[in-house]
Amino acid sequence: MVRTKKIVINCSACNSPIELKIPINIAEDREYYPFEYIDIHGSPQHALMVFLDKHLTIRDTMVYTDLSVARNHAKEFTELVRMSENEALTSIYSDSLRLKILNILTEGPQIEDDLIELLKQEKDFQIQNFKTLMIPFIKTGLVTTSWLHNTFFECYFLVKDFLITRVPPKSITNIIFTLCKKNITWNYYFKMLESVFQEYKNVYIEDLNRRIKEIQFCFKLLTDKKYNKIMQILREDVLISGKISRSEDKKILQELINKNFVVELCVNSRNYYALLCDVIIKKFTPKYLLNPLSKKLMNKEISQEMAIKHLDLLYSSELK
Repeated sequence: MVRTKKIVINCSACNSPIELKIPINIAEDREYYPFEYIDIHGSPQHALMVFLDKHLTIRDTMVYTDLSVARNHAKEFTELVRMSENEALTSIYSDSLRLKILNILTEGPQIEDDLIELLKQEKDFQIQNFKTLMIPFIKTGLVTTSWLHNTFFECYFLVKDFLITRVPPKSITNIIFTLCKKNITWNYYFKMLESVFQEYKNVYIEDLNRRIKEIQFCFKLLTDKKYNKIMQILREDVLISGKISRSEDKKILQELINKNFVVELCVNSRNYYALLCDVIIKKFTPKYLLNPLSKKLMNKEISQEMAIKHLDLLYSSELK
C-alpha cells in the first residue's frame, strides 16, 4: 500500500477545504522543484494546482476555473511548470508582459483584478493567458498569492527579487597562472578586467534599455546549451584558437568577445582566449518595498490588511 501525506488546503474557487492525499514518494528524483500537483474537483469542475517542494510542503497554489483555458494552453503550461529555475527566470525577462508584471509588483502588492486592468493597456495581453503568465513567478518563489479576508480577491505579493550579474571568473587564478606560463602578460588581462567592469557599472547606472539587453544576454549564457558549452570550456582554462573548429562555435566565441565576456590575446602569431566575466543569479528579499508600502497605505491605495500581509511575507522570505 502506497503511503500518503494528507494535505488540507482551501480552494479559492469553491471557497471550501480540499483534502489531498499525496503519495509520499511523489517528490523523489524530480528534475525540478517545486513541482506541480493538480486536483480537479467541484461543480462546475475546476483545477487546483499546488506547487510542492521536496518535503511536500506547499509553496503556492493556482486555480483554473475554466478548464478549457488550461487544456488549450496545455503544452505551454507543461513547459512552464517543468522549467528549471534559471529557465523560469529567463522567461520573465524574455517576455515583455512578464517584465511589465515584475515592474508593477516592485511598487507594491496588487489585487488580481487590478493587475489585469493594468495589463490590459498592453497590446499583446489576453486575459485568458493571465494565469500562464504568472507561472514562472510562482514557481521561482518570486511571487506568492493570498486571499484577503472576507473577500473574493486574490492578491499578488513580490517576496523575492533577483539580480543576474557579471562577476570575475572563479578560475581567475588558474587563468593568470596559464597566462604567465605561456609568457602572456597578465597585466594586460587585469587592465581589460578593470575596464570591462567599469563599463558594466556605467551601463547599470545610466541606461535602462541596455541594462535589460545585458540581463537577457546573461540569461542566454546560462540557459542556451550552445553558449553554455563555450563558457564551460573557458571556465576551465585559457583556450587556444585551434581548439574551436565548428563555425557556429567560432561565431559564439566572437560574440562573447564583442560583449566583453572574453578577451583575445595574440602571442607569437597564436591566438588565446581567456574568460573575463562569468554570470551568477542572486535572489534577495526586496526590502526596497518598505517605503512604497508605507506611502501606499498612507494614501489609501492599499488596505491595512494588504500592507500587514506583505510585511509578514517579506519577513518570512528573509528567514529562508
